[in-house]
Amino acid sequence: MDSDSLKSRHDSEANFHDRKYSQPNTSPKHYSYGPTYRIFQRMKVLLGDVRGKGVLEYGCGNGWMTAELAGLGCNLSTFDISEEAIISTRSLLAKRGVRSNVKLDQMAAEKLNYADNSFDVIFGFAILHHLDLDQALSELYRVMKPGGVAIFAEPLESNPAIQIYRKLTPQYRTPDEEPIKLKSFKAKLSRFSSFDYESFYLVSLLAFVFVYIPKLSFAYEPTLKILMKFDDFLFKLFPSAKKLAWYSIFEIRK
Repeated sequence: MDSDSLKSRHDSEANFHDRKYSQPNTSPKHYSYGPTYRIFQRMKVLLGDVRGKGVLEYGCGNGWMTAELAGLGCNLSTFDISEEAIISTRSLLAKRGVRSNVKLDQMAAEKLNYADNSFDVIFGFAILHHLDLDQALSELYRVMKPGGVAIFAEPLESNPAIQIYRKLTPQYRTPDEEPIKLKSFKAKLSRFSSFDYESFYLVSLLAFVFVYIPKLSFAYEPTLKILMKFDDFLFKLFPSAKKLAWYSIFEIRK
């Protein structure tokens, strides 16, 4: 992507997320039930013990993940393209008393102001699909230490029902973002030593219907637990079904 196109993209992303983080309740209703937090909990398991390690978070957002990562005892750096995200994150970290061990910067992921081989672990949630992947993955490789690992959770593009939902709700997304296409994404990782992924939310997406029916909202949680177990069974039985899920966790090693 040329510099003018990238700048236009960055301006669009920054403006969208500035609005998002300066206004309350700008996400779909089902997000208030924490479906992505379950994915985050799994990501934390994959992180393992990061005490004393250099960790970089891609996209601090409103800071809730930053605060949780800071509590793990790592040397944490984080950034975001949105000024409002930086303000929100700084405020939350101050409230929780964890600001001292977090380095917070405003920048774009396609041009990071970190030295080569800086981080043992890199972590990001729903950030890669907002980026120019060729430039962003080049920077990711550059700032990772040899033997380092990057863990990202990203939405996938393969499920037709999810594609329809996205088209019907453009207010929740930026013009340039593109859900990850697994085949082309994997092809861009040739310089890395390994790539693996696991998926979440396929049949279990049906549980979200209860969120939008007030009298049945009580059924959301128990139904989700049952259907997520069914998803796990389905993915083991038919690994190719993983590409139809809503989200996947990527584990990328240098």
